[in-house]
Amino acid sequence: MIAKSELLMTTIRSAGVPDTDIRTAALSVHLDHSHAFPSGVLEARHVAASSVAVTVPIASAGPLIDSAAAAVGEGFTLQSGGATVRDSSGLYASAREDAIRNAKTQAEQMATALGVRLGQVLSATDDSGSPVVRMQSGPGAIEAGLQAVTATVRVTFKLD
Repeated sequence: MIAKSELLMTTIRSAGVPDTDIRTAALSVHLDHSHAFPSGVLEARHVAASSVAVTVPIASAGPLIDSAAAAVGEGFTLQSGGATVRDSSGLYASAREDAIRNAKTQAEQMATALGVRLGQVLSATDDSGSPVVRMQSGPGAIEAGLQAVTATVRVTFKLD
């Protein structure tokens, strides 16, 4: 296992992935009693496994997975994957501004329907979560899909 783990790490680093984007996700050693000799006698053996979590741009994921699988060979498995927005602060700011504009427009419509004027803001709260972002996918079997960034605001206005 150590030779395959080292080969995997060499392959990942050779693809230009910095150490800060690589981490050991799991490491285990357990006793396996399921290997049987042709005579039917069971053999107990130790089995070691390790998992590595790697963060790369979506366009690099498919080729990196292919390279890692080719380098490691038998025993290579892909457990999971996902796409995230690394820095969504600008997206949240834009979504929040849109939400505030929408809140003010709706409040003005309601005030007009009530025959009153919209006054000053008494309170405003932000419960931002996750505008929708289309991420670009690259070659290989990795599809980025959509990442949603939403902002919810609650604004209370004084009515004049």
